[in-house]
Amino acid sequence: MGFIAALRHAEEQSRNVAKHTLNEIAHEVREAETAVRRRMRVHPQPSIPTDKNEQGLRPVPTGENSLRPIVSIHGEDVPEEDIDHTAA
Repeated sequence: MGFIAALRHAEEQSRNVAKHTLNEIAHEVREAETAVRRRMRVHPQPSIPTDKNEQGLRPVPTGENSLRPIVSIHGEDVPEEDIDHTAA
């Protein structure tokens, strides 16, 4: 193998290694983003009322003041009228 052929082969090898490394980095970034999103998910907790019933349980909020989960797709909030409440 001549000098030019060896140089081309080395260049091709380094290009393949760089592509492979970039793919690995992109995969790690996607995994990190997924982990951050998983930790950032909001799970609403009912507020602690001052008055409790006989068993010491908190009353379930009803009506307009009840807590609802946040619904979003790709980071965009979904309007209430677009939510299919029968699908859960």
